[in-house]
Amino acid sequence: MTAPFPDWPADFVQRMDGRACACGSAPAPGDAGDRIRVYAGRVSDAFLMRHAAQRGYAVVVWKNGHAAEPADLAPRDADRYGREVLLVGTAVRRHFAALKINYLTLGNQTPHLHTNVVARYADDVAPGALLDPVGAALPEDRWRADAAALRALLTGESALVRRWDE
Repeated sequence: MTAPFPDWPADFVQRMDGRACACGSAPAPGDAGDRIRVYAGRVSDAFLMRHAAQRGYAVVVWKNGHAAEPADLAPRDADRYGREVLLVGTAVRRHFAALKINYLTLGNQTPHLHTNVVARYADDVAPGALLDPVGAALPEDRWRADAAALRALLTGESALVRRWDE
């Protein structure tokens, strides 16, 4: 059988509508070998990724059922998702002293709503250019220390969380 869109994976339509979503109805909670959960929000979980082009690469993942696009969400849920993405981005910027944060909501490979939060620096590996955030494994001790610092910034008691929770 020929795929309906020959340049896309044969099951892409099913991935988009959730029947073949690689994330299932929600991402696996907690940590995995290459990610540490740094935030558990109302509608999303955020993970600090170990394989990164440079420090400060996090992924915020929608966790309340399948959605492929922010526009698939009810307005209140889209607002909450956006606030949680910005909260994580603010924490990444603060902890890593990033010059700039890139927010990438793509889904061309995994069409389950998620946003890549990518720290950019004055001494960036690709200043002024697009950056593939995935790279080599960061040193484990540094990665774990960064995750612990982000978790502290993203606890429900922090001023940062209270600011975005208004």
